[in-house]
Amino acid sequence: MNVPDTDWLKDRHDMVFFAIRWAPFGGGAPEDIWTQFGVAERVFFLRLRQLLSGQRPAGADDLTWTRLRAVCDARLDVPAPPISHTGDATPA
Repeated sequence: MNVPDTDWLKDRHDMVFFAIRWAPFGGGAPEDIWTQFGVAERVFFLRLRQLLSGQRPAGADDLTWTRLRAVCDARLDVPAPPISHTGDATPA
């Protein structure tokens, strides 16, 4: 029987508190995320984004929720790899 990987949900309050505390600084250092939650930065922000898509907890206002979503979006934004310009003329 396959059990969904939802054990991390027990940490949801800690994750949101961590995100609120570190949002003004861009969301916390990858080392702090690993130390506190035992997951890579990307996994943390994917999970946080899932939490933020649900209902706000009591005491969290719309502005805070919007800011946390913006931090998640920024941390999950992976730039596209550089485009190779092979065959382009090289300036003389």
